[in-house]
Amino acid sequence: MINFRTFGEASYNTKRVSSELQFDYTDGIKTKGTLKTPFTNDIEIIIDHKGSVSNFKSQADISYSGSKQHEAVITFGGSGKLQKFQLSGDATYNGKKFTTSAKTDFTSGIKLEARMSTPFTDDMEIFLDHQGTSSELRSQASATYSGSKQHEIISTLKRTGTLKQFHVSGEVRYNDKISALTVNMDTTSKVSANVVLQSPISKDIQIEVSFDGKIENLKTKAGIQYGEEKHELYQISI
Repeated sequence: MINFRTFGEASYNTKRVSSELQFDYTDGIKTKGTLKTPFTNDIEIIIDHKGSVSNFKSQADISYSGSKQHEAVITFGGSGKLQKFQLSGDATYNGKKFTTSAKTDFTSGIKLEARMSTPFTDDMEIFLDHQGTSSELRSQASATYSGSKQHEIISTLKRTGTLKQFHVSGEVRYNDKISALTVNMDTTSKVSANVVLQSPISKDIQIEVSFDGKIENLKTKAGIQYGEEKHELYQISI
């Protein structure tokens, strides 16, 4: 059953129609079908597939009267383990080629690289890199077209201190435009918080909140600074 051939023929008033099918499973999968009629050109279809799930090549051809009209070739390869692997593949249709590749690495953070090339668009490349821990991390992502980087995003986050007293700072950079955020919180002897936001599309914003004293003798105030303008939202003393 892994290698067989069938043939059929029909005649009507000297007009003959014939078909043939060959199937070979000894080395991969190969199928060949031929159809001959007095009304159309001879048609031949060939499908050839070799390889395994992680590495294979497939080809399909369609010919009319001995002339190849359509041809498609697909190749695929993969290697590595779940935490670190790479893939590559390409497809060709009548001389036009599409290629793609991807690499991933989860052994230390998260790293991803992907590339794609087509005859209709510029070559594209996507890069993603994420490193660090919950207290300090850095992420970078970029998209490149035809070797020229069009988009890039870099974000960083850093946290120090304890639950009662801590400092958090973060930054996001998009194509050389930087947005930054800083938060300071202190509840060791009183409650005070300071938040600063810097953005390329607005003035710097700073918010301060403090709570000092006991219930019978306390002082609470809040203020906001926008650029050089300072505003005291409220101040309460008891």
